[in-house]
Amino acid sequence: MYMNGFPVGVQKDGRYYVHNHVMLSLFFHAEPSLFEGYRVVGFEVEPHSLKQTVQGEGASMTAECKTPLLDLDETQDGW
Repeated sequence: MYMNGFPVGVQKDGRYYVHNHVMLSLFFHAEPSLFEGYRVVGFEVEPHSLKQTVQGEGASMTAECKTPLLDLDETQDGW
């Protein structure tokens, strides 16, 4: 399915979830006899809602994205 733009969230079972990540798929090809390098010939953007956890501080901080949806009702810090 193709659309102009993409939804910023989804409503599921009466709750709202924000799409806070996207998965990009790039399609490209090379034609060395005609040009140097690669040309992007298409792309797809698929929105995802993932819960993120942060561990550590400063330079040792790491973030992990998990499969559960990011529920707006559970977000306390307001982004």
